[in-house]
Amino acid sequence: MDESNKGVRKTFLFTEALWSAVEKAAAKQGVEPYQVVMNATTDYVIQAETLDEYTKAKVLTGRYLIQEAVDTARKLCRESKFSEHITRDTFRECMKNARWAKAYEEYIEANPYQHGIRLKAINKEIGFYIRAGIGGIVDKSAKPLRTNSDVIQSYTGMVDYSREAVT
Repeated sequence: MDESNKGVRKTFLFTEALWSAVEKAAAKQGVEPYQVVMNATTDYVIQAETLDEYTKAKVLTGRYLIQEAVDTARKLCRESKFSEHITRDTFRECMKNARWAKAYEEYIEANPYQHGIRLKAINKEIGFYIRAGIGGIVDKSAKPLRTNSDVIQSYTGMVDYSREAVT
């Protein structure tokens, strides 16, 4: 693994009022509170021009891929196309979008349908945000669903979603 992409765990103290505001912002965006903090930090270092260009491009492209996937999943739900396969269906729909497909291929630096690509780790993140963005409910006892002919190899099936989250 590229040492520059290894995660580093840090602990920060927030006042209760500030953390409450972070939680409210996260709920509005359909993300976890830590992501609000990460996005604010990332925006700051990009603006300060202290992030290398390669990483900056990956971050910005990754954000685009995630947001488009979440928007697509929400649209599928609004169109009554939700199924346990919403994650797979969202990837399939996104791959029909030429701009998304090109950005995805550039992000992973490989053929999207090739498996075993290190940078395809973003698929897990995209899947996480799809679930969070639609308020997806998963069956914790179910095994991951598998597919061989898609850009993803496995995904967590969902049993329902929040109608409120997709409006």
